[in-house]
Amino acid sequence: MKNLKTFYCKISFILLASILSLQLQAQNGIEKFKGEVEAIVQKTPIPKSTEPVYLFTGSSSIRKWTDLQEYFPDQTIVNTGFGGSQAHQLLFYADQLILRYQPQNIFIYEGDNDIASGKSPVNIINTMQ
Repeated sequence: MKNLKTFYCKISFILLASILSLQLQAQNGIEKFKGEVEAIVQKTPIPKSTEPVYLFTGSSSIRKWTDLQEYFPDQTIVNTGFGGSQAHQLLFYADQLILRYQPQNIFIYEGDNDIASGKSPVNIINTMQ
């Protein structure tokens, strides 16, 4: 009976550790940016102009480029850059951050956070294809 209790205790511990690990992975992965992406969508309306949309997206280097419109004064500019994103995260949120704006031109800055996390340039390129 004691061995059975010990066995169940170990199984319970392993299950709990697995659940916590999955939650941590979700926070560090796709779900990490859910709130930020929702906020971007709320504060970035779809342009009403019939002019072509130039969409800039990717990691924080784009997010922090707050004066984009000044560099392209005669263009309809949309900036949906977010956090410290990686290529797979941008692809996951592509419907909300890119496609909904129906851009004619898309500029993506992505990859430095991927490299910092240990991914190879080939891996990044393959992710974006």
